[in-house]
Amino acid sequence: MLDLDEALTVATKAAHTAGSILEKYWRGPLTIKTKTSARDLVTEVDGLAQEAIIETILNTYPDHGFITEEVVGKRHAQAVEKNEHSPYKWIIDPLDGTTNFTRGKKDCGTIIALQENDELVLGVIFLPFLDQLFTGAKGKGAFCNGKEVTLRQTKDMIDTLISTNLMARSREDKGILHVTFPACSFIHNYGCAATEMGAILLGENDGILYDGVGLWDIAAGCVLLAEAGGKYCYTYKDHTDPRKGVTCVASTAPIFDELHNFFWPDGLQQGGTHSR
Repeated sequence: MLDLDEALTVATKAAHTAGSILEKYWRGPLTIKTKTSARDLVTEVDGLAQEAIIETILNTYPDHGFITEEVVGKRHAQAVEKNEHSPYKWIIDPLDGTTNFTRGKKDCGTIIALQENDELVLGVIFLPFLDQLFTGAKGKGAFCNGKEVTLRQTKDMIDTLISTNLMARSREDKGILHVTFPACSFIHNYGCAATEMGAILLGENDGILYDGVGLWDIAAGCVLLAEAGGKYCYTYKDHTDPRKGVTCVASTAPIFDELHNFFWPDGLQQGGTHSR
């Protein structure tokens, strides 16, 4: 049986290692490329940070598998391929909020989660430029910089401040972007799932609605929110490949069902869905 306390220590060490790389390149010259679109950026920092995380984890868990945002480098490709069928999968976003990072904005960081037999059991979010480290594991609570987090006591949807991936969910009509979201108090978007999840954990915001983000964007935040008394539900866009995106709702408990019904009006998802 995996020792979650040890695994959390390893994940935290890996996040700090990645954070040091982010800080080294902060507001410096970068090689910026695009992936799936002009809005989907990647830099050399993404790859360097990911390799450092994988290296740290493999040093302790040489038989564990990985689900990563970026392509795994040659140094670790063989080990990652060999461990493809491990019941333990580390889910890694080495630099969440890459666009923010390239603009010198502080809303960016590293996300690491652990999945055991398809169940999320551990999460770490490190926002080095905001000096925020969120950590948690199943049955062990959720913390920010070592202090247990407290979610906001949301009253109802009119009292709710949510985040959603506006650009990915929008449709364009004659040069104008349109996006729908449920009636609420306000929409805040940081361009970084790590910061948006962190804001809920800090009691500043109430929930998120994402459609088309990566599993690596939401996995750690979902674990942490559930440990803090919130709820989450996500489903894969392609159930044969977890790397092809998810639809996800996560929030404080009082508004969860209403937010959930925005994406899934026929009720709570069942088959192929991951929730807590």
